[in-house]
Amino acid sequence: MVLPTVNIEAMNQNLQAIGTYVSEGVFALMIIDGAGWHRSRRPAIPDNIVLLQLRPYAPELESVETIWAYSRANKFGHQVWKNYEAIVVVCCTAWTALISDPERIHSIGTRHWAEVSI
Repeated sequence: MVLPTVNIEAMNQNLQAIGTYVSEGVFALMIIDGAGWHRSRRPAIPDNIVLLQLRPYAPELESVETIWAYSRANKFGHQVWKNYEAIVVVCCTAWTALISDPERIHSIGTRHWAEVSI
């Protein structure tokens, strides 16, 4: 999902979309930071998603920050695009490449000091 803005409405759309991919009888834990739209009093959280808000000033705990840094450095950083549609194409291409490589996501998003083994 690529949207032109980030706000509570976009977050709600994202939560609803994620909720459709969660298997029946399972819960998804979604880690969120302190972005304004994450702290809104109006989130439409599906019954199969639980939100865990990180403490302020702890970006090292949110592994998606490393994934964003990788994407900026390797897929779409330091570029100028002709228009909004060109930005959407680059973002979608980068996202499709990333999700087709789960081992890469694991390698750049894992913190060895935060792994839990049972």
